[in-house]
Amino acid sequence: MTATARFLSQFPPFDKLEATDLEIVAAATTERRVSAGTSILIEGGPPGEELYVVHGGSVELVRNERVVDVVAPGEVFGHPTLLTGKPPAFTVRSREETDLYIIPRAAAINVLSSEAGVAFVAETLGERLSRTVQTIRTARETRAVHLASLIRRPPVFVAP
Repeated sequence: MTATARFLSQFPPFDKLEATDLEIVAAATTERRVSAGTSILIEGGPPGEELYVVHGGSVELVRNERVVDVVAPGEVFGHPTLLTGKPPAFTVRSREETDLYIIPRAAAINVLSSEAGVAFVAETLGERLSRTVQTIRTARETRAVHLASLIRRPPVFVAP
């Protein structure tokens, strides 16, 4: 088993693939290192053509300038835009120097159309939607709070 297949086999939806199917995906996969702050997908930008798996480092999902989620090693992103052909709903930006596994469209569609892949897509979309709603709710609550209610003690003055 290749190192790429071994890594992928630890995480959904790849953990449910037969060994031969996993090796086919791994053989089609390329690696890319991106610098901190690099935008990989852009909210409202061109639709994604690849499936991404974080191999090392992390990326953040940003919606309307707010970080909604952080994607860690072994986690997948890019599947909603890949499957729908619609612009990404989030900007995906590397938080640090990040190593990505890039799975081309054809191989990604094979994985995501499997029984495990469909379950994975449904689960991750539901989780990310919940986090997005919670982030928006929290932001609204913060904007609606009176400043005086946030102050817990008298101000501290410091000499220059």
